[in-house]
Amino acid sequence: MSDLYKRYLANKLRPEEFDRFMEYLAESENREEIIRLIRAELETASEQTVLNQEILDQVIARVDRRLPARIGKPRPVLRSRRIWAMAASLVLLGVVITLFWKGRPDQAAPETASVTQDVADIAPGTNRAVLELEGLARIELDSLKTGVMASRKGVQYEDGSPVVTLDGRPRYAVMSTPEGGQYQITLPDGTRVWLNAASSLRYPVAFSTNLREVELQGEAYFEVMPDTERPFVVNSRKQRVHVLGTKFNVNAYVNEPDVITTLVEGRVQVSDAASSLVRTLNPGEQSVFGPQGVSVRQVDVNNYIGWKDGRFIFDRIGLPVILRQIERWYEVDFVFDDPPSDVKLWGTLSRDVPLSRLLEILELNTEYEFKREGRRIRMSQ
Repeated sequence: MSDLYKRYLANKLRPEEFDRFMEYLAESENREEIIRLIRAELETASEQTVLNQEILDQVIARVDRRLPARIGKPRPVLRSRRIWAMAASLVLLGVVITLFWKGRPDQAAPETASVTQDVADIAPGTNRAVLELEGLARIELDSLKTGVMASRKGVQYEDGSPVVTLDGRPRYAVMSTPEGGQYQITLPDGTRVWLNAASSLRYPVAFSTNLREVELQGEAYFEVMPDTERPFVVNSRKQRVHVLGTKFNVNAYVNEPDVITTLVEGRVQVSDAASSLVRTLNPGEQSVFGPQGVSVRQVDVNNYIGWKDGRFIFDRIGLPVILRQIERWYEVDFVFDDPPSDVKLWGTLSRDVPLSRLLEILELNTEYEFKREGRRIRMSQ
């Protein structure tokens, strides 16, 4: 079971191994071994452990209260789901949250119990964006498409179908996504940009002969086309990112305290637009630009670019930050009497799940309950 558990966490189980692992989890005599394995994983994942028998008992009792309505009469497959729900909760409460139900390798993840009957499903975000041509037109892009390609002559979808033809009049264009939207664009120089929800990118219809410069609000992932003669510059809030050809992510939402730039490949220079301060990033490094200046740290870049591949990835992220991510992707607002605690959460979850599934996981692993009021989600303890 220990070997299968390690392979499960690495997402390397074959279908027959997954079935065997579920059988182990379904047997009550394996309970102590399951808890031992989870404790070991928790100690590896976190510098601090607050799990004790009292907390374990509270979690088990909490899960038991929530599952009977859905479980009904015991059957082997449902028992395994119940045991796994308990085991997952033991890992999450208090220190970390693991949102990665890997699921059967050849099937979708099993159905789970609803958080509360008042929280109905709200669909996740989709491909949605608007293209605005300076002084000309405002075009709502096709939600069945994933991206567009821009050139001096016009804009077309990635499949070649036309969006708009230009006559040389507009100098700039803006592609923006609403809350609950995302889109891709290939700029006139061949640079590819993934635009996250509630974001906008302003770019020239034709880049100059010595500089490629764009303006970002929100979050975007860039794959810059190499061009040693024309540096690529991203302006966001009071930060400038200067590159020649590389892959990086910029998070510059106005409701976040810092501008965060994460480098995947190549090298970039991050500078304060109001001063001469410049920091150079190497692959795997991240700059944090805030009121106190710019700091650089080593990170796992996958934790910061997973959104473009359809995943929420939380690496000891505070609950308030996660709630803001959910608000942008599901077009909802969280309301509360007291500010939510800054409990750190950890794990991975698909961005394609309905809101009720995500809230259910949060409710099982925090001290909060969630009640839907239209697109307002009220939090209470």
